[in-house]
Amino acid sequence: MLKKIRCFYWKQRDQGKGRRCMAGFVLLALCLVALGFWMSFRAYYSVYREEIPTTSVSGGAVTGVSVSGTAVSGGGISEPVNPEITPDLESQISVTEEPRGYELDTDGLKIFLGFMTDASYESMVSALKIECEKEQATSVVKMEYQKTSAKSSNVTSYVLSNVGSVYQVDYNLRSDSVIVTKSSYSESDVLSIKKAEDKREQEKLKKEREKVKKKQTAKKKKSKAKKKTHKDVG
Repeated sequence: MLKKIRCFYWKQRDQGKGRRCMAGFVLLALCLVALGFWMSFRAYYSVYREEIPTTSVSGGAVTGVSVSGTAVSGGGISEPVNPEITPDLESQISVTEEPRGYELDTDGLKIFLGFMTDASYESMVSALKIECEKEQATSVVKMEYQKTSAKSSNVTSYVLSNVGSVYQVDYNLRSDSVIVTKSSYSESDVLSIKKAEDKREQEKLKKEREKVKKKQTAKKKKSKAKKKTHKDVG
């Protein structure tokens, strides 16, 4: 067969029709390939249709099985089934969501780690969560005002929740203990205390500067007086 095809091709080539003959061979090959794909697809589709179960309904809407007045299970016959009360499989699946635990955004408290130990910080956060959960607050932040006692090594800070509650945090640097209590202050009260404290600090600093300035002025006057005395003596 191949020999005859080659002879046919050589004859056509000798007549100057080699390219046209080759194109015909290629077209014929493509047609055979397409025909093979089509036959394979039809065979697969016919097998697929035979595998799909057919359904027939008599007396109601039932999916997946053939029903005619009674429900057949295995080889026995059970009691008549009313298709109107046939439960839907999807309705039998109850979707239950797991209850979410209480969450509190504590990113605004990380500044405490600048002078607190990790253990004390965790204790403070736990105590704040207990207090904030009562009011369903979702976030807390450390306020700017802070008071430190040099004698007792106690640091008093204030924490503000998003619902407006203010909590006082007392941390002792020596004993590494922390106490969290709900304060009676409001946000404006703490800001007023901070302003008053800042004002006292500024007045104190101003007095100290004036005191230093007076000393410097007195020292300059004394130095000038000494120079004048030496000049008079000379």
